[in-house]
Amino acid sequence: PERRHEMRRVRFITPDRERELLQRAVLQVPAGGSIRKYIARLGKDGGRLILEPGLFTINDQISITADRVEVIAYGAKIQSTANNGARVGFSVTGSYFRWFGGEIDEPHGETGAFILGGDGSRISDVRFLDCYTAIAISGADQCVISGCHVVAARDTRYAMFLQNAVACIVANNIIEPTPTQAIHAEDTVTNTVFVGNAVDTYRYKGSVGNVAAANTGTPTVA
Repeated sequence: PERRHEMRRVRFITPDRERELLQRAVLQVPAGGSIRKYIARLGKDGGRLILEPGLFTINDQISITADRVEVIAYGAKIQSTANNGARVGFSVTGSYFRWFGGEIDEPHGETGAFILGGDGSRISDVRFLDCYTAIAISGADQCVISGCHVVAARDTRYAMFLQNAVACIVANNIIEPTPTQAIHAEDTVTNTVFVGNAVDTYRYKGSVGNVAAANTGTPTVA
């Protein structure tokens, strides 16, 4: 039978633009340095920050709007010095954000350590020592959360939260049993995979293409 082909819009990158992207900034951030200032130095095309081992402090919410920002944080500890009830952490609206490694401790924050609103974001190998909520995916597709360890989450509802998200992966995370639902996916989450997580409880809707496998704990399937 005859096959019909749909037209696809292709975005071409000129050779000059390709060179610009390949030469994105790679910045080394000394312990104690301002993560906010170094992110601003990356500019609109993003780039990579390498946090040196040691302590970094933040006292409010850091917005990341550029695409393709990557942070390598193995050996680094990010600690909040904010007052009770402050919005502390990283609010990401740029696409293809990456954060690998490190520890985050925000004992006075009242929001997610990471709020992901950009498509294609990834958080891996992060240890959350004391956070209100560790990670929230809100309005972003094709995100990955993997290999993270949540020691304590003070939001009694959930440690990881997903809404308005499509085709995400939540895999191989450890969440110690403090919230009601360690992982909570709203009904607006579709075609998402939850696999290999060591949790006490988790919730997702199973009739919209979501799949859960090899998790510990008790699921609530809406």
